[in-house]
Amino acid sequence: MKKVVIELIPVLLVIIGISTVNVQAQDNDQPATAEKTENETKKKSSEDQYYEKPAKFSYSFDGEIHYNDVVQDLNEANPTGELDFHKFAVKSSYYLSSAWSVASKVIVEHSFDPNYDGGDVYVSNLYVKYKYSKKFYVTSGVISVPTSGGKKGFYGTVELSPVEKYLSYAWREAGIGVAGSLNDNISYKATLTSGLDPYELSSKSVIYSARNHDFFASLNNVATGVQLVYDNDYDVRFGFSALYSGLNKSGESSETFDGANYTFGEVFGAYKIGYVGTRAVATFSSIQGIEEINEVFHNKAGSAHAGALFEVSYDFSRFLNNDSQHLYTILRSEYYDSQFRTTGISDNSKYEHYDYSLGIVYQPIKSLEIKADYQIQRFGDKYSSQLFDLSLGFHF
Repeated sequence: MKKVVIELIPVLLVIIGISTVNVQAQDNDQPATAEKTENETKKKSSEDQYYEKPAKFSYSFDGEIHYNDVVQDLNEANPTGELDFHKFAVKSSYYLSSAWSVASKVIVEHSFDPNYDGGDVYVSNLYVKYKYSKKFYVTSGVISVPTSGGKKGFYGTVELSPVEKYLSYAWREAGIGVAGSLNDNISYKATLTSGLDPYELSSKSVIYSARNHDFFASLNNVATGVQLVYDNDYDVRFGFSALYSGLNKSGESSETFDGANYTFGEVFGAYKIGYVGTRAVATFSSIQGIEEINEVFHNKAGSAHAGALFEVSYDFSRFLNNDSQHLYTILRSEYYDSQFRTTGISDNSKYEHYDYSLGIVYQPIKSLEIKADYQIQRFGDKYSSQLFDLSLGFHF
């Protein structure tokens, strides 16, 4: 077992004494734009407000253009930066009644990146929803798996945190789910969906490529997920997520792996003190039967994976003359190891990461966002790299 060192704990002790109003957060399915203003985030949830007078048909567009540059790589190399139309999404919903609705989300990704051969087009969401009450509703179709509960849509850096992208980032699968609230502060979600494909498991991207991120979904494996969240008017938020997926069959071959499975657990919390916000996430996952999977597919995937992050953000918007403008900074430290434990293969220290990111988010108007960040990545094999990212995001 490796010893995890979280280097930003002293920062947390300093900010506890600050009394200043923090960064608000959006729902996970909202675009990655800056937080809502203070008077837009009252106790009543946005979903309840939305269902009071639902429009018959609604739609929205959002997108992001990214510039990514490796400032320093191995042997102090400086590769050329890349421009990427990272994402363009079209969301729509149609309300059949106050209880029944249908929704869809179609995404185009990486259309400028030659590595993606013109980009990917896929259905991110496509489901029917029945809302019995605010305490209970059912969705069926391509739905969100209940993970990555620590984040509510505010991405203070251009790219997602590696801990959440590779270990716990919420994805979509075909299936059915139930969700709702137990009271004003506690919400729940549970799903039964298609599961992961063992063919795509790896130490580089862990489960990222093993998900059915497009409309096609194999029913070779089945996954169940649950999440419970306590949210006190955005001041305090904490909870846990858990996921279990079978890995018995692969959609890419005729191989079967009796008893193989993937289990995942996550705890998260967020707390704000005035203009200062803090967030922490810790994850652990394991794969049963990985030795046989590695032998057949040559994946070299770890048998267990661990990750943790700690984040501090500050809202500078009060220094701006225009109330419609927003400015935030974020400092994040994270650790993750996709070979936290290995079975049948040697442990490669390059998969043990210690990453540090400093980001800034500026929102000149409500529908436009400019982000920049600088990242330092250190690895267990002493290799390190530095990256600079810039993005332009929009929503209308």
